[in-house]
Amino acid sequence: MNSRYQGFPSGHTTSTTASMTALASCARRRTPAIAASVAVGWSRMQRNKHYFSDVLGGWLLGSFCGFWGIAVLRPKYPPEAECSMPGDVTDS
Repeated sequence: MNSRYQGFPSGHTTSTTASMTALASCARRRTPAIAASVAVGWSRMQRNKHYFSDVLGGWLLGSFCGFWGIAVLRPKYPPEAECSMPGDVTDS
């Protein structure tokens, strides 16, 4: 098979949407994360690398993977540790 016929779903869109979904779950401002995901999908269509259906599939699969990752990892960490970085100083 030729690689130019293997474009569903868009891998760029899927990976960006999954990571931005996880980031948006712990960010106070979700708009930049969502905008980054939309921009990547839009750029893939504008450069004629993917059809809209490929990008839509990437958005759906990436969203599912992002939410699934949140659901799996969130129970392992207490809520007060949410969105903290290693080495952060917290007031006790």
